[in-house]
Order: sequence, then structure tokens, then C-alpha cells
Amino acid sequence: MARFTPENEELALEIISRYPVVKSATIPLCHLAQEQDGYLTEDAMQHIAELLDLTAAEVLGTASFYEMFKRHPVGKYVVNVCTSIACFLNGGDELLEHAEEHLGTKAGGTSADDTGTSGTSTGEIDGTNLPTRTATRKWRNWQTHQLEGLAVVIP
Repeated sequence: MARFTPENEELALEIISRYPVVKSATIPLCHLAQEQDGYLTEDAMQHIAELLDLTAAEVLGTASFYEMFKRHPVGKYVVNVCTSIACFLNGGDELLEHAEEHLGTKAGGTSADDTGTSGTSTGEIDGTNLPTRTATRKWRNWQTHQLEGLAVVIP
């Protein structure tokens, strides 16, 4: 699917109506498109641009700035592990390795059965509970190296 479904287009128009400056609806509409299709397609970005009277490049500029928007198909579960220096020093590399082993793919890849996609990020830091990771858009943290919890997230 590329453009919004009729139901989602109606929701998109309602979302746009909440903003005095329609460009401010870019991020919520990108979320809506990603929820609809599993990732943010080029056609969806074009449709968002049309709805907001923007160029597709402006929508792409916003979407590419944020790591939460995926512009290619991803697995049912998306696991991002913080790899900043603070997370690395507290076991982020081990957590990433565990995710890669469990999914059977390197960071940025998707498992053969499309169950999960692993990735890295640097903006998910909670200085008191490192390393951190997100799983399907829900932020989590672990103190020290409690890596076994990842298997609970990905069946």
C-alpha cells in the first residue's frame, strides 16, 4: 500500500486540522503512514506532501532526520540498541550482539522469516540505566548486562 487508505486519509485530515501551521502535522502523518504500511514508503511521503502542500523532499527531510521512521520494509519486531560511547562502555555492544544472534542478522538487517529487524541508535540514552534499547517503538532499559530479557520481546 502506498497512499493512505480512505479511513487513514480521513484521520490524516483530522490530524491536520489540529495544527494552525499544517506543516506541523508532518511527523504525526509520517507515524500514521508507517503504522499503515509497516514503513514509510515514497508514495506515502508524496501523499503527505500533497496533503500538507509541501514538497516530497521536505517530507523526506523530516523522515530521514528521525531514526524512528523506517524507509524500507522491516520485520514484525524492530529492535534498536543504543551504541553511543556511554552505552558501549556499559555493554551496549554485547546487547547488540545478542540481538543479532537471536535474529540471525547483523544490525540493519531483517531475519529470514521477517520476525525482526535489528538496528543501532545513539539518541536513546538514560544515563542511570545503560545500555538502552527500543523494541517495536517501546523504550526499555537494563542495568548492567541483563541481556536475557531480549528473548521475551521477540517470540
